[in-house]
Amino acid sequence: MGKHCLKSIKNSWQFRRLLRQGYRFHGDVLRARYLKNTLGSVRLGFSVSAKTGNAVKRNLFKRRLRQFSVEKKVHIGFDAVIFPVKPLKQVNWRGVKADMEKLVKQAEKNIN
Repeated sequence: MGKHCLKSIKNSWQFRRLLRQGYRFHGDVLRARYLKNTLGSVRLGFSVSAKTGNAVKRNLFKRRLRQFSVEKKVHIGFDAVIFPVKPLKQVNWRGVKADMEKLVKQAEKNIN
């Protein structure tokens, strides 16, 4: 493992399950679907289409969200699939961080 222990959602059946059964989150910059997991840790998946930006911008977006998730101490385990709402060149990173904070608070409230 690398520097962090954040796990990813990679299987298509996990994405489909979250999209069908997950709670919805709508922020200014992000949208997400999330569900409680029994692992006690956060697992993230990303769905970033090519329309939102080139590969460099999409990968930067995913790296920053992963880093935020590692730094933020979350006390519940949940899975989330995250989608950007706007093209990445229009994204304000403070807005992304604020939306991630709101997502974690909403998940803690809905899942417990």
